[in-house]
Amino acid sequence: MNQQPSGTVYYDGQCPLCNKEITQLKTKTCSLQFIDAHTHTELPKPRHLLLQQLHVITRTGQTLIGLDANIYMWRNSGAARLAAFFSLPVIYPIATRIYTRWAKYRYQKLYGKMNDYQ
Repeated sequence: MNQQPSGTVYYDGQCPLCNKEITQLKTKTCSLQFIDAHTHTELPKPRHLLLQQLHVITRTGQTLIGLDANIYMWRNSGAARLAAFFSLPVIYPIATRIYTRWAKYRYQKLYGKMNDYQ
C-alpha cells in the first residue's frame, strides 16, 4: 500500500548541513517527499526563494517556511521531541530569529546577496 506523502520538503542540496539533515531523515520512516531545489525544474516558487530557507508544502497545500518547515518535517519523521521543544512558547520566537539569521548568512555565503542567485 502506497501512502501519499504528508508533505514535500524543498531543500538546498548544495548546503552541507542541509544535506546531512535530509540524508538522516531519509533513513527514517517518514511520509515526506524530499526535493533538492537544484535538481528539479518544476518548482512551486522561484529557485532562489526555495534556497533561502527550508520550505515544506503540506498535503493540504499549506506552505511552511523556515523554522515552521523544520518543525513540520521533524513531526513527520519521528523527531517529535525536537519539534515539541522548538514549538515551546519561550523557545519558538528566539529560535525563529536565530534560524532566519542563520539562513540569511548561509545563503549569502553560498550564493552572494539575497537576490543575486536566480
